[in-house]
Amino acid sequence: MAILKGGILGGFAMLAKGNMPGVQQAEIVPLANGVTFNWEPEHMASIYHIQSRAMLFVHCEDLGKSFYNLNAARIMDKTDFMELPLNFKGHTLQAYIAFASDDREKISNSRYIGSVDY
Repeated sequence: MAILKGGILGGFAMLAKGNMPGVQQAEIVPLANGVTFNWEPEHMASIYHIQSRAMLFVHCEDLGKSFYNLNAARIMDKTDFMELPLNFKGHTLQAYIAFASDDREKISNSRYIGSVDY
């Protein structure tokens, strides 16, 4: 799959680009006051980047608003909760995840997780 003009990768925005290992799989789960991100790190990520942190991002197209946490849980925690503004309730959210080393010298490619009705 090629990166197209404007950072679009196969129809989805690429929010981060790097060569650090990311995740094998990820999901987003809606809860009453936010969403939980769950992920499974790639094997190399668990060996070399134990102290790396997740960067979580949700976008509500209906509102034209986004919410993010660039310093979320450690990669090996495999989960993190993101509290969301009340006005996101009742809308579909698009979710992305990426990882960065503590010194911010290394970063993974962002990964589109999918959409969730919140």
